[in-house]
Amino acid sequence: MMKMSLLPPPLVALLCAWLMQWGLPLGGEEWGRGSWLLAVLLWGLAVLLGVGALLGFRRVGTTVDPHRPDRSSALVISGVYRYSRNPMYLGVLLLLLLWALWLGGGWWGAMLFWLWMDRLQIPREEQALGRRFGADYERYCQQVRRWC
Repeated sequence: MMKMSLLPPPLVALLCAWLMQWGLPLGGEEWGRGSWLLAVLLWGLAVLLGVGALLGFRRVGTTVDPHRPDRSSALVISGVYRYSRNPMYLGVLLLLLLWALWLGGGWWGAMLFWLWMDRLQIPREEQALGRRFGADYERYCQQVRRWC
């Protein structure tokens, strides 16, 4: 059994979001029209990426467990996976950026999430998927970027 990371990605995101709020006033009441438009766009894109990714996994009947990519039964390369190898993580990153916008600061929390995923979580997943799917996964990695 391969241990993928110390913490599950949703917990990493929640910890980053929780840390982001320390010492920062909530700034939502001061938003202008442009801020609300950006918020709606970020939220919409995050939902599109997340739901699209989950539907892709469900369509082929494979696991979404980030701790056990070695149990994947199929390589998902269609839908949102044509544009990003990690659309779920990208969606969460967008939600953290939205949270920073709401707080009026704390962008570092979104970057902390990105660093954790990019340096600790994703490389381990990629190694497991490379072992599982070999040349097909290598071709996919050459065609599609990690984040977008």
